[in-house]
Amino acid sequence: MEKFNKLDTIVPVEDFEEEGCVFAIGKRKFWIRGEINEDLFDLAMEIVKINRKDEGIPAGERKPITIYLTTPGGEAESTLVLTDIMNTSKTPITTIAMGDCQSAGSIILMTGHYRMALRNTDIMIHDVSTAMPNALKRKFLTEYISYFDKKFAGLADYIQDCTNVTDEDIKGKYTNEDYWMSAQEALEKGVIDAIVDNIEDMY
Repeated sequence: MEKFNKLDTIVPVEDFEEEGCVFAIGKRKFWIRGEINEDLFDLAMEIVKINRKDEGIPAGERKPITIYLTTPGGEAESTLVLTDIMNTSKTPITTIAMGDCQSAGSIILMTGHYRMALRNTDIMIHDVSTAMPNALKRKFLTEYISYFDKKFAGLADYIQDCTNVTDEDIKGKYTNEDYWMSAQEALEKGVIDAIVDNIEDMY
């Protein structure tokens, strides 16, 4: 099964590949499911293609892209590429969290132009983590840690720009522990714009 056959091809749930994390489930509708990996690069390019197709159409008249999220998080690099593309997209992007939306998934969620969650969804943001390169020499260790600290600071600023999460939250819960929130708290914190109460909001 090819995950990106055609934008108007719905992929049957039973055909989902375990190693994949992004699936086209309808025209302009994508499901990020499971642990996030390099599949997000493909999704980023799909968003570019849709914007190219929509060129010349006013943003308010474009049919939105919908990204559904059910994920424990995963790879940071591909996540940041996707969110960069989402932020430059003139075609509106709706993000919808379903069930579980953690770590990198929460960053994608809050990047949507319109963000929603099912009522019983659990959302979690936390400090950035990385795998230390095995071959890192001691003299480069300080520079690596310094770079990573700057990257964390930039992501913390980004979260505050996208939400109503406070500096106190960032310096407290976010840096010291996993920061879990219900859909209601996510709404109050500006992580999402609405809780889904009508099935028609899902499509």
